[in-house]
Amino acid sequence: MFLAEVARRARETGLSLAASWAYEELGRGASTPSERRQFDQRIIDVALAAGDTAAALEAQRRVANSFSLESIDRRRATAQVIRLESARADPAQLTQLLQAFRDEFPSAPELDDLAATVAKGLQVRGDLEGAAAVLDGIKGSSEWA
Repeated sequence: MFLAEVARRARETGLSLAASWAYEELGRGASTPSERRQFDQRIIDVALAAGDTAAALEAQRRVANSFSLESIDRRRATAQVIRLESARADPAQLTQLLQAFRDEFPSAPELDDLAATVAKGLQVRGDLEGAAAVLDGIKGSSEWA
């Protein structure tokens, strides 16, 4: 109860590090994967609000890994990992993350968006060839045609 109160008050007053710490401690005591995900989601929210992408990524990876392989929830959570990584990962890692996603979820509806996100991340880092390669084979949505 104490940690929950610390987390709540810290979050309300903008003390993100304290809130993240309290949620992390609460998450360690979680009795189910679902309960742990709830604490991780709170960590993600607090970390992103504070601009702490590293803490958000760590929690988002735990969320993604907590779901069963090939599940819709895992796919969505993994897509969010790639979106968060697009701002900070090196080009090789970013390309590898997208390829792993394509391999695990070959017909995912998120592929077009993720390819565009990764291509933008590569382009910003000066890897124009890598950006073009990522977009190669992406057909895009036909709903606008």
